[in-house]
Amino acid sequence: RGATGGPPATPSCAANIATVLKHHTVVDWVGGQQTPRALGGPPLPVVAVMTHRELVVGCHSFESLFSPRMPTYLVFSREFSDGWRLPRLVRDRGTPQTQLLVLRRLPGELIARGVVTALLQAQGVGDPEFLFFTHCDIHQLPVWQPRGLASYVDAVAELAADFGAEKALRRAGGTSVRFDGAYGHQSADFGRGNASCLALSGAQRARAPVYAMNTVLVESIPSRESLVGAVVHGVDVGGYVATGGLFASAHARNSTPGNASRGGLWLSDAGTWLEDHSIMYDLSLYRALHATFALDASGDVLFHNEYFQPELLCRMGWTALRDNEVYMHYSSRLEDDATFAASHNYAAKKSKT
Repeated sequence: RGATGGPPATPSCAANIATVLKHHTVVDWVGGQQTPRALGGPPLPVVAVMTHRELVVGCHSFESLFSPRMPTYLVFSREFSDGWRLPRLVRDRGTPQTQLLVLRRLPGELIARGVVTALLQAQGVGDPEFLFFTHCDIHQLPVWQPRGLASYVDAVAELAADFGAEKALRRAGGTSVRFDGAYGHQSADFGRGNASCLALSGAQRARAPVYAMNTVLVESIPSRESLVGAVVHGVDVGGYVATGGLFASAHARNSTPGNASRGGLWLSDAGTWLEDHSIMYDLSLYRALHATFALDASGDVLFHNEYFQPELLCRMGWTALRDNEVYMHYSSRLEDDATFAASHNYAAKKSKT
C-alpha cells in the first residue's frame, strides 16, 4: 500500500502487493476521491498507463485521461510528481479508477507498464483485454480539428474498438490493413537481424497475431481545416502519408474526401517500426512477450523501442499495426521552439504559485 492511497487490499494479496511496490521503488500511492456523476459511456476493456521521459516541456492536462470508464495509472518519479502537484490533482479530480504511483526514480516505459501489470496480477483482479500506454506530452487533437475527437478517452475508446474489430476480422481470415506503400522500415540494421520479416508478403503478415496498435502522431497542426502538410512523427509505415492519408478531412471510414473510393478503416502494418508514445497492447500477448524475453527483469529503460520491439515480434511471429483513424499530438517535438517552450514554462510556474 502507498502512504496516502491505493485500492483496498485483501489479506491474501496484501503481501504480493507490498512485494511489487518494493521491487519497483514505489514511495507513494494516491487514489482519486471523487464520485463520478455518470460513466460517460460503457466501461472500456482497457487499463491506461501514463508516464514521462526526460523531456517534459509538453506535459500537461493529465486529467484528460481520467475516466470512470477504465482504470488509469499515472506512474511518475517523485521529483516530477511533486513539481506538478500530481497527488492533489489525482485526489481532487480523479475517481477511484484513477491511481498515482510515485517512484523513487525515473520510471521509463518498461518500468511504468511493468509496475501496473504486476499490480494487476498481485491484486488478482484479472486482466482487461488491452493496455493503453502514453507519455504525458501526447495529447488529443483540438476538438475543432476535423480529425479531432471529443476527448482523450474517446480516442482510447476508438483505438480499442478498432483493435478488437481487427482481431475479429483476422480470426475470420480478413484484415483492414492496406499495403499501399513500402512495408515498414527498410533499414539495413533491421534487415540484418530480421530479413525473414521483411520478406513476408502482405497476405502472410495479415495472418499474424496483432501485438499492438498505435496512433498517428502529428508534430504540428497546420490549419483548422485539415492536417495536410502536418509533420507526422516517425516512419511513414504502409505509405499512409505518401498515398494521401492526410488529405482526408475526417475519418476514412466515413468515405471522406481523399478516401471516397476506398472507404472503411485504414490500418498500416507497423511490424518493423513501432512508435510507443501512444500505443495499445493486447495485454495477453504483452505478458507472453515479456515473459519470453524476461523484459520485466531488465530494471531500466530500453531506448529505441521502435526498433527493439519489432525485433522481438519478428521472433514471435507477430506483428503490430497503426490505426490511421486515431490522431494524437506529440507536443514535446516542439521543444526547440522558444516561444512554445516559454509558454509552457510560464504555465508550469504559474501552477505552483
